[in-house]
Amino acid sequence: MTRDEIKLVVFILSAILAGALVQHYRTRLPLPPAPTPPPHGWAKPPYVLTEKKSIRIKTAESDAQ
Repeated sequence: MTRDEIKLVVFILSAILAGALVQHYRTRLPLPPAPTPPPHGWAKPPYVLTEKKSIRIKTAESDAQ
């Protein structure tokens, strides 16, 4: 084997070893628990509907007077 072939084999073996070490390190660490998602990302519909009704009632009362 020539010197270049030996360097190539050493490089390939070191790359495989580095990849195996990284994979071992990443799988060894415990994952943190996933955060619980919020129930909804928007306002509750009854709250929205009651707010609009109160505005309509106020305008209807002011128009009647």
